[in-house]
Amino acid sequence: MALIVEKLHAHLILAAVLLLLSAMVYGLRQCRGNRGTTLLQVAQILLWLLLVLLLCEGVKKYLVIVGLWPWIKYISFCQTVLIIFVLFKAISSAINIIADRQVKNGINRSKTLVAIRAINILILFLLATLFGEQLGLNMSGLLTFGGVGGVAIGIASRNILSNQLSGVMLYFDRPFNVGDWIRLPEKNTEGVVTEIGLRTTKIVTFDQKPLYIPNSVFSSIMIENPGRSDYRKVELAAIVKSFDAQQVSTLLGLIGDKVAQDPRVNRQLDTFIHMHNITKDGIQILISLFANTRDYDVYLTLRQSLIVYTVDTASAQGLEVTC
Repeated sequence: MALIVEKLHAHLILAAVLLLLSAMVYGLRQCRGNRGTTLLQVAQILLWLLLVLLLCEGVKKYLVIVGLWPWIKYISFCQTVLIIFVLFKAISSAINIIADRQVKNGINRSKTLVAIRAINILILFLLATLFGEQLGLNMSGLLTFGGVGGVAIGIASRNILSNQLSGVMLYFDRPFNVGDWIRLPEKNTEGVVTEIGLRTTKIVTFDQKPLYIPNSVFSSIMIENPGRSDYRKVELAAIVKSFDAQQVSTLLGLIGDKVAQDPRVNRQLDTFIHMHNITKDGIQILISLFANTRDYDVYLTLRQSLIVYTVDTASAQGLEVTC
C-alpha cells in the first residue's frame, strides 16, 4: 500500500510539471502569434495527452487505496475516450494547419476541404478500430454483423453512400470549385459555390439564398460553369420596320463596322450580323458576338452599347427598330 501511495504522489508531481509546461507552451504560442505555431500546438496537445494519462493513472491508484476496485473499469473507459479525442484533435489540427498553408500556396481550396473531411473520417474509423476493444466493443462481432447485414445496411444507406461517392467524384473531376459561378439548367438554378462537402454542396443564389444540393444530383444533370470561360456571348435580336432588304443590308454593314472598332469584342471568335427572319412588322435581324471578358458588368455595358449602335444607326438611315 505504501508503494502505491508513493507512486500516486509521483504521478501528481509529474502531472503538475506537465501542467506547468503546457501553460508555458500556451504562453509562448500567444507571444509568437502565427510564427511557428504548428510545432507548439502539436507539443501542447501531446502534453495534454500525457497529463490526461497521468491523472487517470493517479485516479486508478487512489481507487485502489480506498478499495473502490469496480470503479477502475469506468476510469479506464474514460481514459480511452480521452485518448481518442486528444489524438484525433492533434492529427486534425496538424492536417488543418498543413491544408491552410497549401491553400495560401495556391492549392485548390475546394479540393483541400473535401480531402480534409475524407481524412478526418478515415482517422475516426482507424481510432475506433484500434481502441474498440478497450471501449468494450466486440470488433469481431461487428465485422461479422457487417458481413451478414451488409446488404440491408447498403440498401438503407444507398442515398447516403451515393452522395458520399459523388462528393469524392466531384473532388477528382472538379467540374466546379469553391467561388465558381455555376448554372444548373435542368433545375433552373444558378449561383456561387461556397462549400463542397462529402454529402452536399452549398450554392448561394444571386438573391443571397443558400441552396444545399445533394452531391448525387450532380452526377445526373448538366452543369454549366460560365466562370471558366474567358468570354461571354452577347446576342441581340431586333425587328427593323422595313421590308427593303437592300436598306436593311446597308444598316447591318454599318453596325458591323462599329462593332469591329469596339475593343471589347473578340475578333478571334465568330461574329454574326445577319437578317434572321421576316415578320409581319418587318425584317428581323440577329447580332451575335463574344465579349473579351467574363465580367457580368462589362457584358451588360457591351450589350447596352450594341443597342445604342443599332438604334442610332437605324435612325440615321431613317429606319425604326423595335423588339
